[in-house]
Amino acid sequence: MNNSTQEFQDAARQYYESCFGTESDHFMNYQAILAAEAAYDFDFVDELRDIEAEGVLSVEQLTHSFRGNCEWEILLTTGGPAARVVVEVDGDGIVRWANFEYQDWFTDWFAPTGKDRKLLIDWVTAVFPLECPYCEEENRQ
Repeated sequence: MNNSTQEFQDAARQYYESCFGTESDHFMNYQAILAAEAAYDFDFVDELRDIEAEGVLSVEQLTHSFRGNCEWEILLTTGGPAARVVVEVDGDGIVRWANFEYQDWFTDWFAPTGKDRKLLIDWVTAVFPLECPYCEEENRQ
């Protein structure tokens, strides 16, 4: 591995830490959501979800599969660098997997190693109701 590749991968891991490390806003908001749910303070849960949803640039459905798995993109930042969480949700709206990806100018999306995938899945589940309109229609039939 050449030095620039290693530097890019290190930058991706550091960026993940800045987004989802224990000192990050996303992580702290997620912990606050869990605490508010445990205290049955659902008005505060809603406020925290709104704050967290406002902290991302967009939530877009990328794909729909007739087998019921849909892919979503939660865009955290753009430019150089850019970051997103790509999520697969089944036809019932249950998050199957989530992956943090990083991109710098003129590079492909890269998923750094060492991420806490369970944290990403739990964060997405707690904050974003990713319900595919096509799956909802199919489930009604």
